[in-house]
Amino acid sequence: MQKSLIFIALSGALCTAAQAQSSLTVYGVVDMNYTTLSGNGRSRNVMDPGGISGSRLGFRGSEDLGNGLKAIFELEYGSLKIDANQGISGARQSFVGLKGAWGSILGGYIYSPADDFNSGYDGLSNSGLLSARANMLNDGGFSTKVDDTFTNAVAYISPSLGGLTLRAVVGLGEQESSPKEKKYAFGAEYIRGAFKTALVYHYIDNQGGVAPAANLRETALGIGYDFGVAKLLGTYAMKKASGGGDDISWALGAQIPAGAGSVRLSYAALDMSTKSGGKDARGWSAAYFHDLSKRTTLYTGYHALDNGSTASYNHERLTGLSAGSNARLFTVGMRHKF
Repeated sequence: MQKSLIFIALSGALCTAAQAQSSLTVYGVVDMNYTTLSGNGRSRNVMDPGGISGSRLGFRGSEDLGNGLKAIFELEYGSLKIDANQGISGARQSFVGLKGAWGSILGGYIYSPADDFNSGYDGLSNSGLLSARANMLNDGGFSTKVDDTFTNAVAYISPSLGGLTLRAVVGLGEQESSPKEKKYAFGAEYIRGAFKTALVYHYIDNQGGVAPAANLRETALGIGYDFGVAKLLGTYAMKKASGGGDDISWALGAQIPAGAGSVRLSYAALDMSTKSGGKDARGWSAAYFHDLSKRTTLYTGYHALDNGSTASYNHERLTGLSAGSNARLFTVGMRHKF
């Protein structure tokens, strides 16, 4: 009897130790909104997920391997159509890797440094529905917005070096024949007190992996300062494709504490290299986020898109706009994180 009790006690201690060395977190976002859109003589009313954050379900974990080394993984799935009988349609990010005092090395389907950049330097936190900045970058085809996750990728993330964090991601083309596409991204962010700044660089070699081969270079710079009464943010992005001119998009944003939430503002411009043809656009947004708790937020906002004389850019939820037409939307919704 005594031996049995000793065995049970030892087994319980070993299980407890094993659990202490490993961790698993299940997390997610559920975001739902009612939105009315109008433009080009048309209107649309929708109940959709993903207003200020895309709905998602994720799993992340780690195992302590000893000597300060950990095995880590993350599986995050998105495009959850919670308004319809549809489930997960794809991954947002999925990787496995090692983490130590020297940083992290990851392999899989991995966010470019542009993903955190877009969220951290946008007055509307990179909302696909409301952010003027996000919609300008989408319309202009900027890779730092439309291609911010690399397939077949390897990444390195440094620890904080006196407030400076470095990130590098390489996406292998894996094609058998030329032209082969490869993607390279580098990011650096420096945070000191209320001030922060970041730089992201994308280079896509043989974009699309089809002939004729074309390369894309893109640079984005962000700056932010928290004055207490308001957090001000600004970004400047420039891309250049082989044989083309410089396409530019810049944006200003603000996050202003108000009661239990914050007022969010965003203004953005798109200046394409075909300036004489009027392929430019402007957009602005105003929203209010009200925090019911640390995990639950109610929100409402208004977004305006104004096309140049021959531009016909769309909002992601209102397509088919004609040249020179404008779009408007109003939304109210709720987001819950778990």
